[in-house]
Amino acid sequence: MTTLNTTWNRFRIAPGVLILLALMTLGVVVALWRYAFGIGAISNLNDTYPWGLWISFDLLCGVALAAGAFTTASAVYIFNDKRFIPIVRPAILTGFLGYLMVIVALLVDLGRPERIWHLIIYWNPHSVMFEVGWCVMLYTTVLALEFSPLVFEKLGWQIGNVIHRHLTFFLVILGTLLSTLHQSSLGSLFLATPGKVNPLWFSPLLPVYFFLTAVAVGPAMVILESYISSRVFFRGLEVNLLGEFAKVIPIPLGIYLLLRVYDITAAGEWGWAFQGGMSVLFWLELLLGVVAPLILFSLPSVRRDSRRLLGAALLVILFGVVLNRFNVSLLGWVRSTGATYFPNWMEFAITLAIISAGVIAYGLVAKFLPLFVEDPVAQRAPRVSPDLLRRSQFLLFPDAARIQAIAAIAEEVDVDENQVIFEQGQPARALYILLEGTVRLYAKDKSDVSQELHLGTIHPGEPFGISTLIEPYILTASARTVTPCRVLKINGDALRTLCQTDPHLGQTLMQRAAQAALTRMSWARTHLTSTPS
Repeated sequence: MTTLNTTWNRFRIAPGVLILLALMTLGVVVALWRYAFGIGAISNLNDTYPWGLWISFDLLCGVALAAGAFTTASAVYIFNDKRFIPIVRPAILTGFLGYLMVIVALLVDLGRPERIWHLIIYWNPHSVMFEVGWCVMLYTTVLALEFSPLVFEKLGWQIGNVIHRHLTFFLVILGTLLSTLHQSSLGSLFLATPGKVNPLWFSPLLPVYFFLTAVAVGPAMVILESYISSRVFFRGLEVNLLGEFAKVIPIPLGIYLLLRVYDITAAGEWGWAFQGGMSVLFWLELLLGVVAPLILFSLPSVRRDSRRLLGAALLVILFGVVLNRFNVSLLGWVRSTGATYFPNWMEFAITLAIISAGVIAYGLVAKFLPLFVEDPVAQRAPRVSPDLLRRSQFLLFPDAARIQAIAAIAEEVDVDENQVIFEQGQPARALYILLEGTVRLYAKDKSDVSQELHLGTIHPGEPFGISTLIEPYILTASARTVTPCRVLKINGDALRTLCQTDPHLGQTLMQRAAQAALTRMSWARTHLTSTPS
């Protein structure tokens, strides 16, 4: 009976995942029906309403809500704010999945989806949709490349990571340029419809409005994703980090609000804001989606509280972007006939299936790939006593906070005599400080691999495995204990992230590592030249 229960527990799937899988299955069935019998078989779209739920939500909202990828990457790599490194990978994944979901939705909505590749061959540079299509295609490729380090690390492909590190800045610049182009160009689509879009939303500044709201919703989506993932995957929420990131949101919202007020005033269209049902949607969008979050994100008390932070982010997402995109593309249109539109249940089924697939894909990546990087500057309890670090001149800093941060990513390890700690050619995954005992460094003789070349002896207080700090992070020597040893093992990935976040710490450690490497090279040269052949 125990064996049966163990087997059942191993294959049991959480109820939430079962619901997502059921929605995906339903969506696949509906999609197959659409491809067999046409788009009219599953939707209520008509000549008066050629664009419906899929364009307003899946495309326009989907592209905007994926803006967290380019805003976060820009903050880290263009504005060089390394504090936000821990949230870059989840933001890029969310953006990557968001654009893939947009592409899948388009394959359902397009009348002739099998001709989507014509965009590559048959150019129409005068078309806004041509520019949007190319930008989305190229930016999805950029996101795939920005996502690739997770796969490289999982496979242990160090060369791939080295190449990616050299290309990162170029990719981020290209991604930001492409995002700026197509986020604004989606607004340009509606410049061809004067007289059809309600005057409260139609404006020559629509491209600017679409871009500004995308910049504002990017950090808001990062907050939402971080909040949900912290509870689903039982990991801490970087409230201080997210609060700092949220400081940028009032800037695009403030510019957007000033432009909207000036634009409507200059056009003399304020009368529309006080008549008809659309005026209610206008004030909901403006007050709840712009004014309220602008004020809330400006308050330190909101940015320090996870629930208030989430609430303010949801206002931007739901009212500032989702409602805005629906107002511009669907609800705010003036129709010449009495035709109406409400999505068919199968349209909802397609949308829910795409969202479900995105959620499951995110969960699989989080489970099998190194998605989350710990915040190296978070206030965590040290795993070892900071006094152990002070035994080594290599880790001695006048600032106790730096020692505390390194202690939080270190562990104390006992190693028996004549044990290999690491071998030449392996990825450098940790920096070691010898606390007790003696360690021998050696390399294999290329002419006779059975022979070992003695490169030096490590004494208490000295570092080894310093390749952890030097690209391409490949060990250039092997280490074996001569006596029973006690070592301090510092996580390499976390230490490199800490160095990126704290440039002074990184520079100091690099200088000390270089000095240690030069000392050992000098000793090895003297030793090898003085050894009889």
